[in-house]
Amino acid sequence: MEHERDYQFQHIAASCKESTVCLKTTFIGLTAQTGSAFFVEPDKIVTNIHVIGGVPIFNVKVITAKQFENKRIPIHHRISDTVKNGILRLFQHFFTHLGSEKNEKPNQSQNREEKIVYAIEGVTAFDDKNDLVLLKITKAGVPLPIGNCNDIQSGEQVYIVGYVDTQYKCIKGNIVNGNNSDKQLMIKVKKPEKDVAGHSGGPVLNSKGEVIGVVASALGSGSNKRDASGHIFVHALPVNVLQEMMENSGQVEPLEKWRKHPQISAYNKADLGNMKLAAGKYKQAIEYYTAALQRNPNFAFVYFKRGYAKDELGDVKGAIEDYDNAIRLNPDNAGIYNNRGYSKNKLGAYESAIEDYDNAIRLNPEDVDFYNNRGRAKKALGKHKDAEEDFDKAKELNSKSKK
Repeated sequence: MEHERDYQFQHIAASCKESTVCLKTTFIGLTAQTGSAFFVEPDKIVTNIHVIGGVPIFNVKVITAKQFENKRIPIHHRISDTVKNGILRLFQHFFTHLGSEKNEKPNQSQNREEKIVYAIEGVTAFDDKNDLVLLKITKAGVPLPIGNCNDIQSGEQVYIVGYVDTQYKCIKGNIVNGNNSDKQLMIKVKKPEKDVAGHSGGPVLNSKGEVIGVVASALGSGSNKRDASGHIFVHALPVNVLQEMMENSGQVEPLEKWRKHPQISAYNKADLGNMKLAAGKYKQAIEYYTAALQRNPNFAFVYFKRGYAKDELGDVKGAIEDYDNAIRLNPDNAGIYNNRGYSKNKLGAYESAIEDYDNAIRLNPEDVDFYNNRGRAKKALGKHKDAEEDFDKAKELNSKSKK
């Protein structure tokens, strides 16, 4: 059984390679950030808005796995291979044409790897609420088959394909929320963060190699976190969200013109806020997040992030207000409920915090931290038996993850 799974993993990784590309944003030759994308039609790829919308005036390169592989071959290896291939062709030529006066030139292009370069013509559709954009490409690629997300079951093994920096990777995960997968997919992955970050915009595939979702953010979007058991929970959009956007595809809009839409420029401000947040500069982060919300007041992710920054500065009530707005706009994100519950704990509102943890567990019943947090709130209320049940559940999940 394990052998079959390994074969399936290798097959899916190989078959998706030519359909999955790396989006590399550069400025004066320097890489700003990378993300993933994949072909959904011969001339169209899909990715997250934040991968290309958060960096104004930067160039965006669409790079294939084949190009990266060509670049990684050391020059002395390339020379060595050329010499070996030349000698081989000479021997083949000698024995094939021995005794013949015919002297044909060897086929120089037989083993040559062609570099494929794609240029982005523009945007044909986007969904700013769900962080998706459809891009028109100048050259044809191989689209991935689209699957059905209605058949997804909890515990089902899936595959996430994309790029970590410029390395093509395929990682295995398991669906956590099969019964709640109509709006968001939660995928449990046991991988170091360095092997997951960068998959934003990449496809989520079932065992048949069909697309059932799009990675919305590989790390750091509230749901995407490492819990006490060492797992990362990756948030993805189900394929029906992608299909709905594709149905609304229209005329091509140039990339720079598209970036000037207020709801798209909000991604730029949010990206700057994320940088400040990561550096622990919470006041500056809040300023950028506020600027983002002025451009797009329905940006749930930014309310969540600003709430976290406010909580870190001690503005717990302000944090809860932001979490309220984030939940109003995105009621299916387990991480937001967890964070709001954590803030309510600080105010001693334990009953209300428990309700938030209940919702977080409903949406993601395999996160160890959610049970530990709910257990602490119950313990604070003197509900020691109920608290111990939560702590025991957390230990059980932790133990399972180590097997």
